[in-house]
Amino acid sequence: MERDGREKGRRPHRQGDRRAHGRPHLVRERLDNGLPVGRIISPAEQSDEVLDLLRRCPSTTSVVAYRGAAVDPAGDVISCDVAEEDASYLVSDLRAMRIHERGSVDLERIDATVSVAADEAERRTPGASADAVLWENVGAKIADGGFISWGLVALFALYRQKLTGRWRTIYVVNVLIALYLNVLVLIAQSFQKVSFLKAYAPTGGEPSFLIAQVVTLIAFALLGWMALKKYHPLRLIM
Repeated sequence: MERDGREKGRRPHRQGDRRAHGRPHLVRERLDNGLPVGRIISPAEQSDEVLDLLRRCPSTTSVVAYRGAAVDPAGDVISCDVAEEDASYLVSDLRAMRIHERGSVDLERIDATVSVAADEAERRTPGASADAVLWENVGAKIADGGFISWGLVALFALYRQKLTGRWRTIYVVNVLIALYLNVLVLIAQSFQKVSFLKAYAPTGGEPSFLIAQVVTLIAFALLGWMALKKYHPLRLIM
């Protein structure tokens, strides 16, 4: 009797069959969430300092150095994977070393990372990758677009400035303004789409629509006054 793997409906084993490998979930879990990859061109005399920083940083892994590989600007090419939660801090440390003045610091996201070491780096890094913000990228977008949003300022005050000093007031004001604008949009859409409300303000210029806006403004003004007086966070956001 032929026993080629097709007996009783079984398919023959093929090389690469996921069932033949241990812990296949490690392959899947990072396919849509690869770590950012840093590429650093460092002056040769500073490369050891950069490598020491990357080795000491718990959020980095897969550190590779190519001595003398960079042509313009001349220097060493160093690459690493870094947990997204810590990427902005790593860039700040490299800027403090003035690497960007004689070399360059690049970050890019790859589509997949299949590495136990990368998973460990993510677990060692505080915070959640979904909440991570690369502030250097934000600053570049603001400079290119010439605008900044209320919510973005609030995020900067919360995660970068830790709500210290006047940044607590800036955070409260910007959160309230961002929420107020969203509520205004909700009111306008409700009067346009909800038939019960549309009957009271079919054109959007009726007193009922204006009253709803004024009441909302007063409510948010009172809420803002209370928040500025009573909102004092007990601990800093890490």
